[in-house]
Amino acid sequence: MAGIGDPAAAPALIGVMEDEDGDVRWLAAGALIDLGHEALQPLLSALAYRPSSPDLLEGAHHVLSKLYWRDSPKLVKPVLAALNGPAPQMAVHLAAYAALNTIRASQRD
Repeated sequence: MAGIGDPAAAPALIGVMEDEDGDVRWLAAGALIDLGHEALQPLLSALAYRPSSPDLLEGAHHVLSKLYWRDSPKLVKPVLAALNGPAPQMAVHLAAYAALNTIRASQRD
């Protein structure tokens, strides 16, 4: 899956990050990392608006950790903090929603 360069693939890749096979999840996360900034909005949307499985949270942490340094440190930092916190399934929704609103506001400007 790595090497997929079309941002339209991001939602499908995010869905695959909940696959029962860890190798498949890892490949999907790698493909999202390859998409870079284009993967942020779909990933944040998934974290903000739907229940997050432990597998999705783990994959999101991996993707966001890689993108943190490369693309959007200020945007991603609060989401990573929520993912690293004591109750990530609760806190990540709010942090992802706030980051998503920041992206949408910057797109309107």
